[in-house]
Amino acid sequence: RDQMRNYMDQIFRQAGIWTRIEKSAPVSAYTLDEDPMLIDYSYWRNDKKRGFVQTIALSSRPDDAKLFAYTAKKIQEKASEARIGISPEFAAITDIGFRPENQNHSFLAKMLGNHGIEHIPLEGAAVWVARLRPMLQ
Repeated sequence: RDQMRNYMDQIFRQAGIWTRIEKSAPVSAYTLDEDPMLIDYSYWRNDKKRGFVQTIALSSRPDDAKLFAYTAKKIQEKASEARIGISPEFAAITDIGFRPENQNHSFLAKMLGNHGIEHIPLEGAAVWVARLRPMLQ
């Protein structure tokens, strides 16, 4: 994950949005008060739309996708209760793309999708950031 985050750091810098990206965003404000998890990146698209981006090494730690999905669900629940005043969106940057013939990949793709998490393979991250750039505050 460290290499993935270093790569993402470079992409955000090259896109000119590094200063508009929050790094290591604590989830405690959006989940449980003492939740120690940090999401790799966060951004604001407007006053209410908050994005959360997590790098996930599916090749070595596929269970991290479940952890991120659980966290996304908790953030969405609080947002729907209007206690945090945001409309969240989520992206998972992964070290591998999904192959439909792989049963584990199919499960992970469905799980992420069911939790409103956009899956972005690392090789497509620069294109995704280029699309995100004009939408950021």
